Amino acid sequence: MRVIAETSKVVFVIFVSLLSTAAAQIDGQTVEMYTDRWEPYVRGEGDRLGLVNRNVDMVMSYAGYDADYSYMDFTLARMIVRRCGEEGIEDCPVPLAFPYYRNADRDDEVLFSAPIFEVTNVLFHNRRNPNAISSVQVQAEPECGQDYDGSSFAGQRVGLIKGFLYGPNINCLLSVIIGPDPDNPPEDSIVDVSFFQSEVDALDALIRGQIDYFPMAQPAGNALLESDYPDRRELIGTVEGTQSRRSVHVIAPRTTKGQEMIDAFNESLCSLSGSEAISEDCGESQASRDSASDILLMTDEALTTTFAQREDIAEIVPVDGYPIIIGITCLPETADCTGERFALSEGTRAIILEWSDTMMDAQRNDRLYKTVMDTSRVVILNGPHAGKELWIKNMHIKIVK
Repeated sequence: MRVIAETSKVVFVIFVSLLSTAAAQIDGQTVEMYTDRWEPYVRGEGDRLGLVNRNVDMVMSYAGYDADYSYMDFTLARMIVRRCGEEGIEDCPVPLAFPYYRNADRDDEVLFSAPIFEVTNVLFHNRRNPNAISSVQVQAEPECGQDYDGSSFAGQRVGLIKGFLYGPNINCLLSVIIGPDPDNPPEDSIVDVSFFQSEVDALDALIRGQIDYFPMAQPAGNALLESDYPDRRELIGTVEGTQSRRSVHVIAPRTTKGQEMIDAFNESLCSLSGSEAISEDCGESQASRDSASDILLMTDEALTTTFAQREDIAEIVPVDGYPIIIGITCLPETADCTGERFALSEGTRAIILEWSDTMMDAQRNDRLYKTVMDTSRVVILNGPHAGKELWIKNMHIKIVK
């Protein structure tokens, strides 16, 4: 999540500019909702809803409210909500903001809803580092670090964002290798700690090799790598054994109106989700939770794979001795293949659908003539045969993307 310096002057100016609009909207059952882009959880205006957007929209609608989104920095949004609950502000509107991790310090500043989603955090590492730790066995329960001393991380560099808590396994690991308060590393910490203003900055530093590790939401990290570093995404791996779930919440001002909004939000949430994650917050709404429709997606479990399989884009090229490129509609190595054959012009582009076994599997020697003569299945993207699925000899396939 993006974070900026807390400048009270900026907060006050934006707060005053939004005050009258939000105050008018609350009477019309429209609630000002502050958030920022955080793929794939929160998407920008005009985009299809992110995973958390969807939940918030459905809960607000079921509660009888419309959410009017304003996109701004996450820290700034939290400061505006907090300021709205401070003493001395008259006729304060009830802006809500999301999604936020909950901790003790923030509990003193704003009101938190029941969990609206569970995010999977993980420790990312740069594979360029020859000493990178790719797997740990650290268990937060029953006692953190009981059988793990973290010495293998000695001398390595960890990036953090102050105030973030990532879930039991990561929090435990950080406390072992940094200290009980990772936001304030002791002088004798075995790792070097750098602090960043945002996940975007930290992930960029990880890509550049300025740090060796950085914890963040796994699907969010994957989305950033896919969009901003598509050619270097495989450079970043995850440390096995660090996956940790952490809930995110909607926040409201610490006012009577804010409490009323949180109560209404929670009641609606309990009616729409039977998730155990919210059971403690449902209270008197337990009966409605037991008969909840479960139409909310509450976790990102389906998105925690490292990456979807990337399609290889190829250019079909002639080679010495084989100036004519032939594509065939069936696998030539099979006895019953009597498929049609098509001549392909140089510059034809294709997506690889299925590589030959000889390309995918390890070979026992360097006699690779069969490998280049075997065929792989492609779909043609341009030219007179666009759309056809053909088998083409590997020697004619040149990956371009």
